[in-house]
Amino acid sequence: MAITWRKLENGEWVDNGTTHEGLVMDTYTRCDRVMSDIYSDERYASVWNPEKNRVEAVHLGGAFELNTKSGDAVVDILPKYLEIHIGQVEADQKAREEAYRKRMAEEAHKRALDAHNAPEKGKVMRVVRGRKVPQGTTGKVFWIGDGRVGLALSDEKDERGWHKDVAWVNAAYLENTEPFQYPLPA
Repeated sequence: MAITWRKLENGEWVDNGTTHEGLVMDTYTRCDRVMSDIYSDERYASVWNPEKNRVEAVHLGGAFELNTKSGDAVVDILPKYLEIHIGQVEADQKAREEAYRKRMAEEAHKRALDAHNAPEKGKVMRVVRGRKVPQGTTGKVFWIGDGRVGLALSDEKDERGWHKDVAWVNAAYLENTEPFQYPLPA
């Protein structure tokens, strides 16, 4: 038995045949918007489409008064189709898990790179972007605040102990001069 159909003719429900034999996997009900301001509990069957090798939804009818066709479904999926579907579900799950692992590895790599390039006092940094300070300028970080960094371009200091040769750079325009190693050594 699969889906037995009835249709409304002259106010009475009459038999309209049977379809999807050996293909019905499941039945369910969901609340659908059937008109702009009307919602109805509609019944569906999940059926296997052997030509496309995938599951499709078949509308069986519902509580909406303008439905002129109704179906009653009995789950009768053939084992060969169920095996194909289970194989697809398992392959999809493996693909999702692999994509998740790859995304997590990429995010961990990015976090490690961001931490490596984060300005810290005493770290030697190189300017890689910006207009005011020439790209390639290298200096030692001596001040950090509000997204800006003070780079000492030489070790010379004045009588107050302040660096003489400095550059003020946006922190996002700097990268660490030490080579990046990932994964980080233990």
